[in-house]
Amino acid sequence: MKKFIVMMGLLLSCVFATVSCQAKSNIQEAEACIKIERFDDASIYLQKAIMEDKLNAGTHYKAGVIYSEMGINWYGYADQCLRVAAKLGYDKKVIADQYKHNADILFCNRRYASAEEYYNQAISYNPWLKNDIIQGYEEKIRYSLIAKDAKQAEVFVQRLLRIDPSLNIRLYNMVMDYGERFGVIEGIDIFLLGQSLCKDCDRNETVGLQLKEVADIVEQQIFNDPLTPQQRVELFEDVERYKELARKFIKLPKFEQALDIDTHWFKLKTEEITDRWITLPYGIITTYQFGSDNFQYEILLKDGRVIRRWQGKEECPVGEDLSAGFKLRGVKETTVRLKVEIAQ
Repeated sequence: MKKFIVMMGLLLSCVFATVSCQAKSNIQEAEACIKIERFDDASIYLQKAIMEDKLNAGTHYKAGVIYSEMGINWYGYADQCLRVAAKLGYDKKVIADQYKHNADILFCNRRYASAEEYYNQAISYNPWLKNDIIQGYEEKIRYSLIAKDAKQAEVFVQRLLRIDPSLNIRLYNMVMDYGERFGVIEGIDIFLLGQSLCKDCDRNETVGLQLKEVADIVEQQIFNDPLTPQQRVELFEDVERYKELARKFIKLPKFEQALDIDTHWFKLKTEEITDRWITLPYGIITTYQFGSDNFQYEILLKDGRVIRRWQGKEECPVGEDLSAGFKLRGVKETTVRLKVEIAQ
């Protein structure tokens, strides 16, 4: 700190060498205050000097520096002084460095909006600082992704994109790379952040297919493994969640969840399962009839039971309460007609 005080005093002495006689005494008082770290008093004397010598760019600049050193609560005054110094012809690269310094302090104190404003101001005075600022943001994004903090990473991503919108593909690939480190289960929030940066990029399909594969494996487990009712319920919830996530990356066959007309047709390939649980109107006071060429399909219930339909060409009542919802699975490629009637 003593070294800083000595340097600051020397700088002020040099800068103010051409200051008018009217401002000289106030400058000397400011120098004295700086040496004993009375920055607020120094600011008062500097403001007096500015009023007495309004066209001295160095006076405005040094007032801005002192305000900056007084802390972030004084940055608004520093901003005013630095802008005036720039208009009066002070070295803009030097002013840009001060803005970047202040922005870094704001960033460390989580004042992200103000930091972004100051970074932009620094770039406007010295465009060569842009790469340094971008690298700083990218470093913060990487730290957030390593910590699996996708929300924090998104904050930095959005602010960086406001500085340079052309970085979206570069950031997309960075984010997706980190998502792949953790896989589609642990890294799903990171993948969703990546997808928001580029909805049509090729890597999205890989993630979507992996999520669908996970959903299919869990769904087969439900109908093939001995499980308790509670275990089945929990696994069904997992399946729905994975498929819903997969839809954000790829287009999956989509069936209406609630049927509101009397007749519906489902064309199913071998082992293909309708994408969502089918629920029906009217509740349990309905009869459900299925028809197809030869009933080559199965009805999957949420409790894990499978109702098999193998042969016959006429419509056939299910004989089960399907009000809780069900899915259809093709035994071989077939077209299934579902007819809903209010029970008499």
